Amino acid sequence: MADVATDSYDREFSFSRASVEQKVIYEIDEALKRMEDGEYGLCLNCNSQISKNRLKALPYVKFCVACQNDEEKTEKRKQ
Repeated sequence: MADVATDSYDREFSFSRASVEQKVIYEIDEALKRMEDGEYGLCLNCNSQISKNRLKALPYVKFCVACQNDEEKTEKRKQ
């Protein structure tokens, strides 16, 4: 029984990790598209410039810090 539970956990963990990695790849592709369109570094919500430090940390971010905080608050309310 323990082996079955371990196998199940490993499978779920791998699936979850693959989903997260797939989402990051999608976000990177979207950032590359924004580069091609000349819109890279602009917040998709308020159209303000995203700070260079933020882009260095996460080059594929879509929102400035203020708008990201708003997005996270909205997500919390939905849960």
